[in-house]
Amino acid sequence: MLAQIYFYTVLAAIASATLLEDLGLGLLERHNQLSRRQTVASNFTCRLNYTTNLWSSCAQVLQEFNLTLDAFESVNPSIGENCTNFDPGSTYCIATAVGSPVPISSSGLCGAQQNWTNTCIGSQWGDCCGVGGYCGTGDDYCGMGNCQEGTCDGAPIPYSTDGLCGSQNDWVECPPKFGLCCSAYGYCGNGTDYCGTDCQSGPCGTSTTTSSAPTSTPTPGSVSQDGTCGFAGGLVCAGSSFGGCCSAAGYCGSDSYSCQDILGCQASYGTCNVTGYAS
Repeated sequence: MLAQIYFYTVLAAIASATLLEDLGLGLLERHNQLSRRQTVASNFTCRLNYTTNLWSSCAQVLQEFNLTLDAFESVNPSIGENCTNFDPGSTYCIATAVGSPVPISSSGLCGAQQNWTNTCIGSQWGDCCGVGGYCGTGDDYCGMGNCQEGTCDGAPIPYSTDGLCGSQNDWVECPPKFGLCCSAYGYCGNGTDYCGTDCQSGPCGTSTTTSSAPTSTPTPGSVSQDGTCGFAGGLVCAGSSFGGCCSAAGYCGSDSYSCQDILGCQASYGTCNVTGYAS
């Protein structure tokens, strides 16, 4: 009889422990979570913040950035346990450097051009890495479509920095500088060609009647109305709303990526910063 009582007691304990673990409420697990939270929260550097919108949910953020609830809570303690205090529209940390932080850039160079071996956050030049691979501040470095890494506006970088987007380009979103819609072929822009049939992201279907401009091909040499420029269509950037420089990729802009001659700025279709190194 005593043996049976002992057996069922152990069985009940195992079942209870299993249930608690399944629910994430085990005492040991909670202790470990709190320990990790205290350890990480007191010794981490946030490398990337993300500003949610009014329709965001905690679950969507976790899914979009492949985060565990534990990791998200550890660097954003304000959200409370199980995201009970998650506030749509607020900014949260979604990428950290723990233990051995990525070195701060000592030369002002950064981003893909440096194989992501350093960060602009905390550098003397500014906390944003522009598309040209230089640290800086302001819209030219931190603005949507201009920023590779750091405290980018609308971070992290779901925003295209070259006018390419959609399923063909890791599903990056389109920033205003290139146009808000991603076409079926993976290019950012506005108007029917981008926001109409098979539009992949952005305000699809909302821009088909915003302009009464003819659909004929713009005259080469005219000011760009969609942010494209250069060899493909002969459009110029001077006087456009996208910036006065024509980048090597054929998009108007005003950042280093668009304006530096060494990075391929097209002088025939806009202004370029002459560095003396282009040759």
